[in-house]
Amino acid sequence: MKYLIIFLLPCTLFGQTKDPNAKVKEMGLTDQDINDLCETTSGKLPNFYDWGIPAVFEVIFDIEGTPYPDFPSKKEAHEWLAKIWEEKYACVYCKITSSITGSLDMMALYHEEQNWVYTLYDPEGVFKAPINKIRIINDYLEVKGTLLDYLYYVTEEKPTREVEGNPAFKNSLDGMKARLIEHGAKRMKDMTPKEIEENSQ
Repeated sequence: MKYLIIFLLPCTLFGQTKDPNAKVKEMGLTDQDINDLCETTSGKLPNFYDWGIPAVFEVIFDIEGTPYPDFPSKKEAHEWLAKIWEEKYACVYCKITSSITGSLDMMALYHEEQNWVYTLYDPEGVFKAPINKIRIINDYLEVKGTLLDYLYYVTEEKPTREVEGNPAFKNSLDGMKARLIEHGAKRMKDMTPKEIEENSQ
């Protein structure tokens, strides 16, 4: 009997693992939608539609069935995207490899496809999405944080093999930290309890 208990315990623990995308799946995203978005942010899918916006945005408009060119104006399209990004897509979690995980914007930063991230969070830009939203950084270790927390995580707290083996890559990620800070990015440890509450999922 004791052997049966020992065998069942790990199964119970694994069975309790929560899907980091449970929230967005409840909002209508399929596994294929999530896969397409994650592949796009890591540069593995081309820009099919050529709407003149970053590919990941095109995929979002396509999934939602509201093509970018169909909006009455670019301003309305941008306002719509900023709203739905904050409500849904900022929370999409990607597992690119076993060691590289995180949200869409985190993956874009890590894979150096960062221009659309800066565009999205530029306080003087067209989208003005909230930059300090708290998301899952690593679901296995149950680590949460902001975009800035993510960059510190992969460069200093749990540096990846790519960071450890390539000083130039680390310098690039460090430069992103400075750029995000200019846009108002914060780490959770520097936020007030009210800011943490406002920026939590």
